[in-house]
Order: sequence, then structure tokens, then C-alpha cells
Amino acid sequence: MTSTFKSRITYSGSNLLEDLRREDSGHFNNFCRMPPATFDVLLEMITPMIKKEDTNFRKAIPPQERLALTLHFLATGNSFSSLAMTFKISKQTISTVVPEVYEAIIQVLQDQIKVIIKIQYTKTY
Repeated sequence: MTSTFKSRITYSGSNLLEDLRREDSGHFNNFCRMPPATFDVLLEMITPMIKKEDTNFRKAIPPQERLALTLHFLATGNSFSSLAMTFKISKQTISTVVPEVYEAIIQVLQDQIKVIIKIQYTKTY
């Protein structure tokens, strides 16, 4: 494990979220693209689907951090490498967290969102 990820305990995404929440500067809204109250409602809806248990080998990434990571990815399109530095989580873990949380969001909000299906085709001559 690199020193970057060893500092996760001190500089994790959860700590970042709490710092952004404490400030009344709109940085939380900018980071997650929603106000804290909306974030909390969405978190409550998807927590049972995305929560993982700690094991003897690792501490689980908390649901609020999993959601913030996914929302930040969807809002910015940042690479997994960039997200790894921000959240102190490996790219490999991010590549599993983002789809899991994304699917949970779709599942709980499917009655409230409209999905546009774009059909692509290629002409053959």
C-alpha cells in the first residue's frame, strides 16, 4: 500500500465531506451537485443496497463516502486516477464502487427519473 492510501484514515473522503458540510460556502453543493439535505435523503434510500461490512482485513468504505465518490464522478467525469487521489481509494476499488452505487441510485429513483434511450445504428451499403 502506498503512502498516499495509508493517509486515508486522516484525509479520507468522509473527512472531506464533513469539512464541506461545516462550511456554509456552497462547496458541498458544488462537490456533490446537490445540497446536503438532498444528499442525506438519497443516502438514506440507497444505504441498505450499498453498505458493506468491515472484515478482519479491511475497513469498509462508508455509504456516504461511496455516494459522494459516485456523485462527484458523475458530475465531473474525473478519471478514476484523479478520484483515487481525492478520496484516497484505489482505482480498482473505485471501479467497483461507482457502478454499484450508480445501479442503486437508478433502482431507487426509477419511478422518478425519465431515461432517454438513444438507439444507434450504422448504415450498411
